[in-house]
Amino acid sequence: MSAQEALNSVTEKGAPDVVVLDVGLPDMDGLNLLQSLRDRLELPDLAGIFLTGHIEEENVEAGRALGATYLTKPFVASALLAAIERCVPKDETW
Repeated sequence: MSAQEALNSVTEKGAPDVVVLDVGLPDMDGLNLLQSLRDRLELPDLAGIFLTGHIEEENVEAGRALGATYLTKPFVASALLAAIERCVPKDETW
């Protein structure tokens, strides 16, 4: 999914509990996409998880500055699931 498709999707379907993003997207980097989603949805605390091959220190720091979890590829599925569980409100099931 492109960044524009993600923005269109949340406009049509509403806010997700958490977004899992890659830093490297063709039309906008994931760091800017997370901020754009937060702005568009008026949810400054929208939970974000970066799952990416971009391991450069500036990207990791930028992701963490956004309050997001930053996981690098290759990844362990249990780490991603644990990150999602930390983001999803306790009273919701998925």
